[in-house]
Amino acid sequence: MKRFIYILSFLIALPILSSCDNEDDLVGIFIGKTWILTDIMQGTTSYFVWNTESTEEEKAESKELLGTGENYWIAFAGSVADGTISGTYTGKAVSTVGFSNVNWSATQKKKFYSDLYKFEINESEPLAKEFIYGLENADSYQGDYNNLSIYYTREGKKYSLLLRVRN
Repeated sequence: MKRFIYILSFLIALPILSSCDNEDDLVGIFIGKTWILTDIMQGTTSYFVWNTESTEEEKAESKELLGTGENYWIAFAGSVADGTISGTYTGKAVSTVGFSNVNWSATQKKKFYSDLYKFEINESEPLAKEFIYGLENADSYQGDYNNLSIYYTREGKKYSLLLRVRN
């Protein structure tokens, strides 16, 4: 019976002893890759395709621009101190002039900050405008080494920029 109790105790404790650190590997998630936009979501619905007031022609143009992989991208640089990563990022929506040296930070508690709002970026393409708005108003993230969601709020509703690593 004692042996059974020891084995049972060990089996109960095993998940606790073998659990991994739940804190994000901030450098592994953000640094050393280029992130490209794949979609903008409101909950589980593709926001841009279904919920904008853009014309069908504008939506088709945006989808074409999105599909090239040359537009709507960001690349982070930074370092970690005390559970926060911070640095600058560079990116491009659609215009031939991108944006660079944008200050940003992210914490292991999923908070995200970007000061892109300080830059004057003129984009006329609808998806590009929303991409920029999302980065300007970012407040949190969720991600791993291959996928990243950057969350923002617009008119009381939560949206996410869905990004993946460019191959």
